[in-house]
Amino acid sequence: MRIYIFLFLTSCLMLAQCESDKAQDNAPEISFIGMNKDNINQGSLGIEDTLIVGFSFLDIDGDVGGLNSNIVVIDNRNGEVHLTNSMPELPASDNGNKGQVSIEIPTLCCVFEDNTPPCSAPFSQPTNTLSFNIYIIDKEGNQSNEISTPDIVLRCN
Repeated sequence: MRIYIFLFLTSCLMLAQCESDKAQDNAPEISFIGMNKDNINQGSLGIEDTLIVGFSFLDIDGDVGGLNSNIVVIDNRNGEVHLTNSMPELPASDNGNKGQVSIEIPTLCCVFEDNTPPCSAPFSQPTNTLSFNIYIIDKEGNQSNEISTPDIVLRCN
């Protein structure tokens, strides 16, 4: 009886591992291409300045794109999501999808460690340095690897 229980549990673990590997194999992959500039002006509404970041993607199972696929941009100063946007609509493909995407990232406020209010322009701290992590999520919820932008100077003026 113990041998049957052992075999059953082993089979369950192997099946779970196969499902995990399958999901990992279906996750899209992205690679950083570049950005249009390395400095931007701060702003609270995101309309004062924007950064354009380009990346390439490869999705083996062809289910990336459209309303149920997201691009997630994280502000590395605080680890918070700065922007979530939909991927462009792409035709479903059994052969996978690959391409390049450019996204506009709106500016944000400078933050200060000395409790100076965000979006201020103190003489003592004229800039912030930040970077973004970016990943995509396909229609099945598989998350890609994360890419990081180079450092960006945020002018606190």
